[in-house]
Amino acid sequence: MSKITAETFFSHLPDGGGYYTDLLTEIHRAFRPRNYFEIGVNTGTTLKLSSCDTIGIDPKFRVKEDVIGNKPTCLLYQTTSDEFFEKYDPSILFSRKIDMAFLDGMHWYEYLLRDFYNTEKYCNKDSVIFLHDCLPPDTFTARREQHDKTLHPLSIFPNDDLWAGDVWKTSAILKKYRPDLKMYTTAVDPTGLVMVTNLDPTSTLLFDEYDRFVQEYKDLEATIDVMSEYMHDMDVISIKELLTALSGCRPFS
Repeated sequence: MSKITAETFFSHLPDGGGYYTDLLTEIHRAFRPRNYFEIGVNTGTTLKLSSCDTIGIDPKFRVKEDVIGNKPTCLLYQTTSDEFFEKYDPSILFSRKIDMAFLDGMHWYEYLLRDFYNTEKYCNKDSVIFLHDCLPPDTFTARREQHDKTLHPLSIFPNDDLWAGDVWKTSAILKKYRPDLKMYTTAVDPTGLVMVTNLDPTSTLLFDEYDRFVQEYKDLEATIDVMSEYMHDMDVISIKELLTALSGCRPFS
């Protein structure tokens, strides 16, 4: 097996730079969402960035620092996202629709697809949903099973077990079957960020066709050819372009 280089795998990417938390920090600072919804809190690295009414969901919190800060309210639900949506309506908890969401839960595409359509239901058209880990830098990082080391010799980070999973398939599904959405993808470190807006909370397509979409992408593997085509289709832009697009869509107003 030949070594995959970043230049080969990311041949369609513009110059990116920066870490994803830096971009989220700038978005919180510049656009000041009235509320923030997060799936996949883990240690709280991204949850602590918000200063508005906040909801965080994780089946097992590992928070070891102050994530509340100056938030007016911070509701933490130690449960799976599926169980949360069965019991709660975030628009009732917030007393308004979701302004900004960050989805970083289980790194399997069928989970992220459910998290997306469940979150979109409680958004406005101009709300924004961020999807994490949708630009894996090599085929090892894009492996489905976290503990599968088969492709580790191909990693461009040989000293790291970076794992994005196969959630990139969710972005591919949205791009193909929800052309009404506006998707902006940027190559922030380490595994990219996708911003989705022009949402339609009344759409039931993803829910109605969920089983068909999951089956269609089930056996698709993250080969170099597949991922090169995917990167091209996602039309990756710079951080500056993403922030400009966010400003133009006037969210949180």
